[in-house]
Amino acid sequence: GSIYTRDSTHVGNSLILYYPDGLRNVQPIPGTIKYIFEIERGVCFAVRHHLPLHSRTDPFRHYPHFPARLFSSALAEHLTMVMPEWVVSHFVRWNFSPQHIVAVSLSQVRDV
Repeated sequence: GSIYTRDSTHVGNSLILYYPDGLRNVQPIPGTIKYIFEIERGVCFAVRHHLPLHSRTDPFRHYPHFPARLFSSALAEHLTMVMPEWVVSHFVRWNFSPQHIVAVSLSQVRDV
């Protein structure tokens, strides 16, 4: 299983790739868990996601088998509620430039 924490506890365990609104037909987006709380349905995460790129194209789009994507280093102002089942994996965040980060998925896909 995976361990999830708030970024104030452990940054690495707070970095998640998730399906926005649980929609699995869109690309997962990177975000940082700010709070973990309980609701009627169970545990929930309050997440600030990285904003999409507007100033340049993603150089990693040419490499479909390398799980990296370029995003803005800026985070959304608002918090988004994310259910744990919407989370794909943790990700590694690399500061590509002051305005950009590279998000590399840590998803482990295995053949059974």
